[in-house]
Amino acid sequence: MKTLKYETTSEVVRHHPAISDVLVYDIETDSLDTDTAKCVFFGAYSYKHGKYFIFNRDELSAAQQLIDEHKVLVGFNNKNFDGPIISNINNKMDITYKIVFDCMTVLYDFNRKKPNKEPIIRVNGKSLESQLPDRKLKTLARVLGFPIEKGEIDYKLFQKTEWTEEELKQIHTYLFKDVEITRMLFEFYVEYFDMFKEYVDDENVRKFNYIRSSLGSYAYSALCYLADIEPLFEDDLFKLQQRPLNAGGFVLEPQVPYAEGTVICADYSSLYPHIFFMCNLFNPINNGQTDDGWNGGTLFPDLQTSYKCDKLGKIETILKSIYMKRREYKKNKDPREVALKVMINTIYGLTGSPIFKQVFNMTTSGDCTYIGRTMINYTRKEFENAGYNVVYGDTDSIFIVLPEGKTIEDFEIIAKETINKILSSVPFPAETFKLEIDDIFKRVWLFGKKNYVGINKDHKLIIKGLPIIKHNASQLGMKILEKIKPLIIEKDTIKFPKQYFEKIIDEEIAKDISIIGQLYNVRSPDSYKSTSSIQCHIAEKFGEGSHILIPNKCLGEVGKQKKYCTPEEAKSLSFSDLFLDKVWSELEPFIE
Repeated sequence: MKTLKYETTSEVVRHHPAISDVLVYDIETDSLDTDTAKCVFFGAYSYKHGKYFIFNRDELSAAQQLIDEHKVLVGFNNKNFDGPIISNINNKMDITYKIVFDCMTVLYDFNRKKPNKEPIIRVNGKSLESQLPDRKLKTLARVLGFPIEKGEIDYKLFQKTEWTEEELKQIHTYLFKDVEITRMLFEFYVEYFDMFKEYVDDENVRKFNYIRSSLGSYAYSALCYLADIEPLFEDDLFKLQQRPLNAGGFVLEPQVPYAEGTVICADYSSLYPHIFFMCNLFNPINNGQTDDGWNGGTLFPDLQTSYKCDKLGKIETILKSIYMKRREYKKNKDPREVALKVMINTIYGLTGSPIFKQVFNMTTSGDCTYIGRTMINYTRKEFENAGYNVVYGDTDSIFIVLPEGKTIEDFEIIAKETINKILSSVPFPAETFKLEIDDIFKRVWLFGKKNYVGINKDHKLIIKGLPIIKHNASQLGMKILEKIKPLIIEKDTIKFPKQYFEKIIDEEIAKDISIIGQLYNVRSPDSYKSTSSIQCHIAEKFGEGSHILIPNKCLGEVGKQKKYCTPEEAKSLSFSDLFLDKVWSELEPFIE
């Protein structure tokens, strides 16, 4: 056993009420097969002892004693990898009843294939999601600016039974860096989400649920805590699988592919939260349409039921209070606004999900979207009746072309009249409900729902929803976009000849062909149930580990119609031999 004393300097971490329960760990194994791999080295950092530990495979009983002293096990991909391995038949370590804090799943839920907290974390003014080409620990350390880099090592070292002093030094250094970066990532989370603790109970804090859980679960727990109701979760699998569906938000497909002049993008800020508390939607009168409450009146005649209108409900009062506090925090640039924003933006999703028993109500959920659709449709008609051209709309926003001779002040007059009509039609009107200008474009290209590119009045390029800006965009696509951004502003257009892009692609591939490579992390060949899978074939050809391979039409022993070769082998390929479908798909909106 090797130890190294260290004490964190983070005051937020040091004062967390459950920090002494935390053990950060990482393992090195002789295989990637979670059912049979042996734990060769176990590295950890204990907040209880303020020390780093490294155990070899003969010292796992001592590692078990260290685990037994802690309640929270922090790792990176430890939920699906480290945890199953250390508790498998070959290692038999007991992690029963431990709280599993997986730093990877804090960012992304691989079971549901959906981002978790990745989109709401901002680093250097941008979302973390937009800066991650992958979710490897090495990439996170770089993007978050940690002062330590994950090293490289020959994984065959872990398949040996004896090591030289030099090899042990290399292994210890490599494992220490893994644990150190994981500890720094854990502390980053604890500090970043510190403001989330304020809105949940002590048990939620003790188990770090406010960080580990999905945004929906956090918002639900916080809302229940603030409303003083028990956060009950549905565990009946049948009920969860029978989740019904309601009609969604309003969508007006692009009426034109391109608009210019003065194109106003206006939106109803926090539309659904406003609908919930202005219409008291958590208080339905469940005997159908009656005269006992608010039934929608002439503007919203097709509600599924009526709603109590004598007094604002408990949850609605809490929601309105959260919204007002968030406005205040945002105005003062108080970071606590992030936690409140999550609650506000998640509330609609909670009402339509059976798992959140205290707020699940398909009538409430359905009437919310119906009211929202009606509001946007009414807004559209009011502007069209006044001679404005509405070219696109979605959920809470609408794109309106200002007619010649009309001014922004003219637009605002109609917007105010529209708002006043809506407010006069709901039981609990809020003065914060407004149709506000989000941006004004000189030119905008419309491609579909939440997909557009615009050059605004400040000559700034705005891109929304296109594949080329998403976190899984190809490296080549993202590089080309950075190259053409200045040209778009200079030329006032997003359209360029295909030959122009072919030239850039050719130049970038000539510099480094691995830019079009695909990364494959593969286990040993015998661990795959399907021997025909591409992963199994890669493992058979290149061995266990990480491999960047170039998809092409003619070279490589892996693949059939689409073959895969190494970057070195790919240097002999011509431009026409390469598969560039993904890049061309990403560039499509920009091609003449």
